[in-house]
Amino acid sequence: MSTITIVRPAGLAQWQADVLLLIVTLAAAAGWIFSKNTLTELPPVGFIGIRFFLAGLCLGLFCYKEVLALPARALGAGLITGLVFGLAMMTWIQGLALSVHVGVSAFVVSLGVMFVPFFAWLIFKEPLVKSVILALPIAIAGLALLNLGSPQTEGWQWDGAHLVMLAAASIFAFQFCLTAFLAKRIAPLPLTAMQLTVAGLVALLVSMATESLDVSVTAFGWSNLLAAALIASSLRFFLQTKALEFSSASHAGMILLLEPVWVTLLGWVVFAQKLTFYQTIGCCLIFSALVLQKVCQLKSV
Repeated sequence: MSTITIVRPAGLAQWQADVLLLIVTLAAAAGWIFSKNTLTELPPVGFIGIRFFLAGLCLGLFCYKEVLALPARALGAGLITGLVFGLAMMTWIQGLALSVHVGVSAFVVSLGVMFVPFFAWLIFKEPLVKSVILALPIAIAGLALLNLGSPQTEGWQWDGAHLVMLAAASIFAFQFCLTAFLAKRIAPLPLTAMQLTVAGLVALLVSMATESLDVSVTAFGWSNLLAAALIASSLRFFLQTKALEFSSASHAGMILLLEPVWVTLLGWVVFAQKLTFYQTIGCCLIFSALVLQKVCQLKSV
């Protein structure tokens, strides 16, 4: 097997890129808390619309010249992937509204990482790698334990929030595959700005058609909304794009797996949400499956 050498542009050292990625995971995790807080005052889809439209505009300030210079085909790729991302986020926010424990929901959504190879196999005929086959039974066992340990159910039965989050994870995985296929010649930052803006516009249109806009939002609600848009979206994706310039995708992927761990810890600190015994084992199994998949991918490179 030939050796692959990753040449990084001068700038950040590897450890500095790792620190940025760690901040990215914390910002993403904080987004779950900001979003859960905002849902007490704003309708779910309307919140998603405002959050991502604002986040997309903020990112656009750093790359609007690149966006304007894109050919029509690239703009179409941004539109399509933005529509799918909007659908994923609207599904996610409905699951979050139903969630009793944000940490558990975060681990369910993290399964989207495992769904990506299956979508790549179904759509683009890419062969399934062994790591997915090895990790999948562990993840399924973890998911089963999450539903066995839900405080909303007696015995084993599906928690409605978990089903919605699984649907969101599937759409996220599909959107990831589409982005990888359609956007190979588009710089990450302009593409992300387009996706967030389109997702926000779609959610705003859906909200106007389906939700009541007669709401009273306090300073608490607005502050959480702005934090979700500016910190958990704009800053998060800007730092992630910057860090990935100086780190391999596989290496970065290992660090980004920490997001559901941070969400669980923040849920405990902010909302006093504690995992049951079965939920703890289930989360550990899912995390182990994700790490196993990533480690196998790293070894195969």
